[in-house]
Amino acid sequence: MSESASYDDRALKYANSTDGNRLERSIERKRTYTSSFNPKDLEELTTFCSANKLFEHVIIVGAPPDGDSLDPRILFLAPAYPLLFQEEEFNQTIQFCFPNGLHPHGREYSRSTMFLTQFAFRLSGQNDIYGVCCHLVINPRRVPFFASEKTLGYPFCFCILTRFPVLSVHFQYLTYLSLLFNRVVNPSERPAALSTYSSASKSGELVDASNSKSNTASQNNETSNSSPHQLVYSGSGMEVVEAAGESLSYLTVEKNTARWPDTRFPDLFTSELLFFGTFTADPNRDKKISLSENILLVVPHTAPDNVYIAMPSLDVLFSCLSVSDIVKLYTALLLEHHTIFKSKKLQKITMAVLAARSILAPFKVEATLLPIVPNNSSFLPLLESPVPYICGLVSTSAALSSITLPEQLCLVDLDKKTVIDQELHVNVPKHLELIEKLNRAIREDEEMITVPPKFLPGKTSHGKPIPNPDFATFFEQTSPYMRPAQYLKTRPPKYVFIPPLVERILHTFSSHFAPELESKIKACFVTDSTDLSHPITVFNKDLFLASVDPQQEEFYEAFINTTMFQQYCEGKTDEMQNVKAMMSDSYVTNLDLMSSC
Repeated sequence: MSESASYDDRALKYANSTDGNRLERSIERKRTYTSSFNPKDLEELTTFCSANKLFEHVIIVGAPPDGDSLDPRILFLAPAYPLLFQEEEFNQTIQFCFPNGLHPHGREYSRSTMFLTQFAFRLSGQNDIYGVCCHLVINPRRVPFFASEKTLGYPFCFCILTRFPVLSVHFQYLTYLSLLFNRVVNPSERPAALSTYSSASKSGELVDASNSKSNTASQNNETSNSSPHQLVYSGSGMEVVEAAGESLSYLTVEKNTARWPDTRFPDLFTSELLFFGTFTADPNRDKKISLSENILLVVPHTAPDNVYIAMPSLDVLFSCLSVSDIVKLYTALLLEHHTIFKSKKLQKITMAVLAARSILAPFKVEATLLPIVPNNSSFLPLLESPVPYICGLVSTSAALSSITLPEQLCLVDLDKKTVIDQELHVNVPKHLELIEKLNRAIREDEEMITVPPKFLPGKTSHGKPIPNPDFATFFEQTSPYMRPAQYLKTRPPKYVFIPPLVERILHTFSSHFAPELESKIKACFVTDSTDLSHPITVFNKDLFLASVDPQQEEFYEAFINTTMFQQYCEGKTDEMQNVKAMMSDSYVTNLDLMSSC
């Protein structure tokens, strides 16, 4: 059968007597909508200016130091106000900080065992908030203000709440704070660092809480409600100024930091947060800040969120799954199948979920995105939702068996390295070509990204394995855009990517499918120009399906019914309509000029 005959047959298949009526209804709905909507109303809605602040709150979560209860609580909060959430929502955030509950860590402290895990979560709502966490073991010889002898056997969570998920920065800073509290490192000289980069106050000087006379009162457990000095955000960072506000009801507030009652004021910690509050992303260049000896923090220049998220997470996905399984997962995500990632390791789960989100660009993820779902009866029923989701879950047999999961389910087992989706019967267009491109990218950089063995294979000295010098060298050269080398050395993965490879993989995904789709969509626009000053453009779905390759037809029939496709298509439709409107305005203007002559 000839190609033209095949196209005619398929065009007839999708054409029917109601097609014209359907298009007319679409045009009428679009005209009604556009008559009441002015795009200029959105011009004042800017996201970057508020988003490039690196944190909204820093919290410490763990067992209260009095030891009366082992239920995790917020032990420290900065700034103490204004609060990002209501108090009840902060209490729910605790469950994301310890999604599998609080249990004894069972470790003897050492520098090599202090890091338990690093992971991220996301709170869905009117404004997406990310939580970036580090679980750590406390040095028993250096018990900090939020811990006690009674609670040292349990992990503590340092958590950054942010609207701006520059994960590499957040993980590196949490690593530094962990080393600082365990007295492994000392901070660099702050005034010198600030003079190089930015200032915490309008005068250009860092306001250090440790130099404040009010600290004497804090050591006597006086509360701060009577103190006029507070820690707040200024235009360029955080500074001590006069302020007032309400914080969590059960914490003691001082200088706009809040801590567990009857614990000492954390001078050094407050100073560090003042310093951290000065960090912002520059539009054109990276910023390098010395936190301590051998710890350099790099704040990357501004980039799309999916790039910030992909840099420290994409290698986790590729370390756990084969390329063919990643492409299978990509297809399931495009078709908005309910997707659950599971593992025993929080870092694996959450980084893999976020990496999966990043490879979907330029498509907007409309599914519910939860890198981790707390493993309790309050949150697990979310997995029964008919609304598409991409979620992470700690591996427990009881968790999944206690709920009824949707039929269209893609189950990603990161520990077993499998992707199972019984309802996935199609492939993304040209999937073999996509697999080959990704495999080629990995092969070309394999020597640079593969983590060497920690010890020399088969070699011992006095019965002990001999450290591999290549292992140490590898992590000395790890890019600051990835996860912190100090942490990765304690949990070595298969791969640690380099930034050019991350960018290449993101480009491979974004350029493989979307450009061809955009061309097909634009070829199927229908414009009603009855009103020359307000032309209406709609998408002809039947014409689109008739135009696709027959071998890809089953995929497209499923894809066009997703919210992801509809949002993408509406965006392209609006772009086309704006072009048509500009052309019509020009045409009407020329007619007016001709008539005036």
